[in-house]
Amino acid sequence: MTQVLEYQWEWQAIPGYFLFIDSETGRVTANILLKGFGTTVKLSIWSMALGFVLGTFSGIMGAKGGSFGRMVSRFYVETVRNIPSLVLVILFYYFVSSQFLEALGWINGSGACRTCGTGGCVFSGRGRADQCVCLGGLRFGHL
Repeated sequence: MTQVLEYQWEWQAIPGYFLFIDSETGRVTANILLKGFGTTVKLSIWSMALGFVLGTFSGIMGAKGGSFGRMVSRFYVETVRNIPSLVLVILFYYFVSSQFLEALGWINGSGACRTCGTGGCVFSGRGRADQCVCLGGLRFGHL
């Protein structure tokens, strides 16, 4: 029990995940962590806007609407607001997102990337689904 864990942290590798120099253009370009941060901010803003619009519309229908409007408002409140957030995240992450990606043709029916056949694929953002950075990319030579 006197053994000490001697792990060497390689903090110098972290900046490379934020920015990198593109070999084609020679310019500094955002890498996967910076792009992921930007995507997170965009999704947060869009979800706040959508939630504000839906909540305001539901509140107006519940207060001023007829019986159908109150019923729709009550349904929204009782379902969306009373389901735990973690359950909603799991439903959207595992079910709804896979349906959208399959409809767009980015994954096949089994949930695997069409390019390399692995289970996990993060798209490079260059506009083509065949340019992906696979989670198993080192093993398959895609990185």
